[in-house]
Order: sequence, then structure tokens, then C-alpha cells
Amino acid sequence: MRALRSRPAPADLMVAAVFVVATATESVWRAWGRPAWLVLGLTGLVPMLVLAYRRRFPLAALTVYVAAAAGATVVQSQLPDPTARTTSAFVPIIALLVLCYSVAAHGDRRAVLLGAPQPILLVVLIDLLQPDAGSLAVGLPFIALIIVGLPMLAGWLVRSRAALLTELDQTDRALAEEHQQRLRTVRARESLALAQRLATELESGLSSLHELSRRHQATPGAGIAELEAQARSLLAHTRHTVVTLTEDDGNNDSEPAGRSPERIAGIGREDGAAGWTVLVAAATGIAIVLESHGQWSNTPLALVLCGTVVAALACLSWRPLECIILAWAGTALFVHLVAPLDRGGSLVVSGLVVTGAFLVASLAERLRALAGLLVSVLGSALVLSTADLPGAVVLGCLAWLGGRVLRGRLRLLRQVRAAHAALDQLRAEELRASKLEERAALSRDVHDAIGHGLTVVALQAGAALRLVDQDPAACAAALATIERVTGQALDDLHRGFGSTGDLEALVSDARASGVCVTVTGTVEPRGEQQRVLHRVLQEALTNAIRHAPGAAVTVCCDEDDSGTTVTVSNGPASRTPEPPGGGRGLAGMRDRLATAGGTLDWRQSHDGGFVLHAWLPRPTRNPTPKPQREATA
Repeated sequence: MRALRSRPAPADLMVAAVFVVATATESVWRAWGRPAWLVLGLTGLVPMLVLAYRRRFPLAALTVYVAAAAGATVVQSQLPDPTARTTSAFVPIIALLVLCYSVAAHGDRRAVLLGAPQPILLVVLIDLLQPDAGSLAVGLPFIALIIVGLPMLAGWLVRSRAALLTELDQTDRALAEEHQQRLRTVRARESLALAQRLATELESGLSSLHELSRRHQATPGAGIAELEAQARSLLAHTRHTVVTLTEDDGNNDSEPAGRSPERIAGIGREDGAAGWTVLVAAATGIAIVLESHGQWSNTPLALVLCGTVVAALACLSWRPLECIILAWAGTALFVHLVAPLDRGGSLVVSGLVVTGAFLVASLAERLRALAGLLVSVLGSALVLSTADLPGAVVLGCLAWLGGRVLRGRLRLLRQVRAAHAALDQLRAEELRASKLEERAALSRDVHDAIGHGLTVVALQAGAALRLVDQDPAACAAALATIERVTGQALDDLHRGFGSTGDLEALVSDARASGVCVTVTGTVEPRGEQQRVLHRVLQEALTNAIRHAPGAAVTVCCDEDDSGTTVTVSNGPASRTPEPPGGGRGLAGMRDRLATAGGTLDWRQSHDGGFVLHAWLPRPTRNPTPKPQREATA
């Protein structure tokens, strides 16, 4: 009851109002000068009101309308004046078309099964009560195809298009989730493969350095030179590994195959258009023979023209506009030279108007489809009487609209197939990029952790070699630092570089290497922020040790409401530095900070030194990166 009390949609109210006005206009025009018949015609206004509920209760609206039409037919059959039975049914037929469309577009399968027979039963009742209205054998197929079949087909196309869009949306979400899972799988596989490769290439070297440093702490001697040479060799190998990790090996075999877009539910093909046109052609040919048989004045010409119409309709899928012109030309010649097709309003011609307009609209582009509709209207004007022409034109326009709906659905399917094919390609590229990102991330970790540790080891080994005779205690301390640093590097390698690290230990290692490091300010990073700052400070100290040996290093830390700032500066080198690298360390630091929402810039100081400035925001859901300062050479 609550649903019945609710107001219909404004669009449905507008449709009902248009049909009420049209029915009143037609009734006045048809019953002009006959007040009694005008009153009878105006009673048809009431059933039109059910159109306001055509989408909310489509089956109920159709049932009420058919029942009202049946009642009106019974009343008309009892009237003594036969002219009352010839009242035009043009607007009521259009309303019936709309209701049949609504049942298929807005009702379920049960509504379609119960609603489809009702118009046919109405025609049977009309024929029984008014047997002079036309041939039932010819009228029933017309009603079944034109009044019931085509509107319900159009409604089903609209409904299936909406269902298809919903299904595609669900499929897109499923594909997105599947793709994210593929990304995680590819990253996990790539990380595992690279970890195994690094373990093979670096673990034995680091273990050897760790064991040598432990052995020579008790008895320092000539083996320290071997330790230094091995550390420098492993450092060079590590730098080479960093470079090769960032290269694409072109191997995508590990990527699982995605879902083919051709297998997505609801994706169809339009290759069956030729079959439909052949079926329509055969049905039209049979209808022409049945309707005009016995009136042929020239049998050979009749067969030629009928064959022309059938052949033209059968080839509609090949050249729609040209074939529909040929079909109407053959029909017009058949009507004027062989036999008329106007018994009961030429159901053959009306069917040709509907099917021709529908097929041309669904097979041709917009302008050619409009031309095909115009050809159908002109063709019907050549063969139909003036009274039958308006109804045929309206039916043709409705069929043309249904054909455009079908064409739009097929075009949507093609676009979806193309979009999914392009999306699959993009996702394949994203998988490849994901592998490269995983390699780049691991490359940064190897460069920051292992590279820094081996740099400290090489420097400590050189210092131990110089101090072995002069200061055995200092030499033993350097060897102990080597043991601790190599142990930490091995831990990073085994744990996948996931440790947060100790900022104070970094400074202590640098000081143990002979670098004068001054720290001002304090910070208390936690979690991921601590890991990022650890890697940044690690790389900054490594660069200072390698490229500015003998220079003092100053680390300034500051923390406020916006985030954490770390500035690392050093003076000019007092000894010969190592050759410049490829800039991977600075680029890696910038990428690492950018991932966390931070910024990095650097510049040379006035005295020939180097200043590095890093900023990291406080951990928030959506960190706003601090504007980057202009980097100067």
C-alpha cells in the first residue's frame, strides 16, 4: 500500500499527460459533430493514467490497460451504429507499445511471460467481437512481432545494457583486485629472487671479512692487508651489483596471465547480423506471397520483384542503405505492377517499415541510418493509403530508435573490449614497472647499507694496517669495528634491509673511521621515519668519508610541528678523494624521501665543501611535502 501511495516519477507523469492530451485530441478529431461518440472516445483518457506507473508496476499497468481496452471493445460491439467500431486506435496502439517496452525494460522474467500474451489475447477478443476488423491469421503475427516483439526487444536491450554496465563495473573491481594481487605476487617473487641472488654474491664475501676481522683481533699481522684488499674488492663488486639491479632483464615469465577481455561476461559479438537479415528477408517474402496470392497479374514479374525484395533484405548487413532502397523500390513496383498490398492496411508494408528501419538503424552510421528511415517513410507513402500512413511512420520511427539502441549497445561492447585490451597492456607495463621499482628499492638498500658498511670496513682496515705496529690497541679496536659492521651488514642482508637502525651507531662508526663528526640537536624518529632517516644519514656520512677524506662533518638535527630536518655538511677534502660516482646515492636518497613525503636538496659550500639538506614530515595519513629548495651546483 505504501508503494501505491508513493508518487510516480516526474518523467512518467509527463508521459501519461502527453498520452492523455493525445487521446483527447484524437477523440475530438474523430468524433467531430457526434457528441455521443465524443463522450465514448473521451472515456479512453482514464486507461492512459496507468502510464504514470509503467516503470514502478509495469505488469500491473499493462494488465489494467488491456483490461480497459477489452471492456471498451465489448461496449463498442453492443452499439447499434457500426461506425462506432471504426474509431481510430492509433494513440492506444502507441500506448500499448510503450507498456510492452516497459514490461521488458523494468519488469522481471515473470512479468514478461505474463505480459506478452495479453496484447495477443486482446486482438483475438477484438476479432471475435468485431469480425470485420481484418484477417486474424494475418493480424496475429503482426501484433506478435510489431506490437509485442519489437517493443519488448527494445526494452530488453535497454535493460541488458544497464545490467551489462553493472556487470562490467563489478568485473572492473574484480580485475583491479586481481591486478593488485598480481602486483603483490610479482613483487614478492622479485624480492625473493633478488634476495637469493644477493645472498649468493655478497654473503660469502661479508662472512669472510667478518671471520678475518675476528681472527686478527687476537693476533694482528700481515693478514690485515689481505683483509683491506678483500674489503675493497667486495666494495667494487657491490657497486657493480647496485648498477645491475636497476637494469631490466626483460624477463616477464614470472607474471601470471591475466583474464582475457574476450571472456568477460556479457561481451558479445555482432557477427550474427547476417543471419537476422536473412531471417527477416525470408519472413517478408512469405508474407508477400500469402497476402497477395491469387491477385498476381503477371506471375514471372511477381516472382522477380518478390525475389528482389528478399535478396535486398538478406544483404542488409552488407550495404544497409543501398539495400533498403532496393527493397522499397521492389515493393513499390510489386504493388503498382503486380498486386496491391493494402488489405487490412497492408501488414506486409507496415512490417517492412518496422523491420527495415530497425535493421538500417542498427547496422548503419547515424547519417546513413537517418537516410534509411527517410527511405522507409517515402516508400510507405508510395504504397500505403493516407489513413494508414501516420501509424506506419510512427512505428517506423519507434523501430528506428530501437535499432539505434541496439547499435549503441554493440558499440559499447566493442569499446569495452578495446578498453580492456588496452588496460591489460597497461597492467602488463605496470607489472614490469613494479619489478623495476622493487629492484630500485633493493638497489638503494644495498647501496646504503652494504655499501656504507664496506666503505667503513675498507677505511678501518687501512687504519688497522697503519697502526698494527705503532698502536696495537687502536688496531684491535679498528678490527672490532670491522667485525661489528660486517655483522650488521650480514644481518641486513638476511633480514631484507628491514631494520630501523641506530643513528648513534652510525655516528660512532664514522668517528671510529677517523672522521670528526659533530652532532647538534636531537630527533626522536619512530618506525618508518627512523628507517628513512637512518638510510639518509648513512649515505650522507658515506659520501663524506669517500669524497671528502680528512674533512670534519657536522650533523644538525631539528624537529618541529611540521617535521624533521637533518642537515649534513662537510668541509673540503684534506686528502685525495675517491673518483666521483654516478650520483646513484643522492638520487636514491631523494627517491626514498619522496616516497615518505619528504624532500632532499644539496649544494656546494663557499669553502669547497658540501651541504645536504633533508626534510621529512611528521607521520600523518596524507603528508604534505615541504616545497623543495632550488638546488645549486
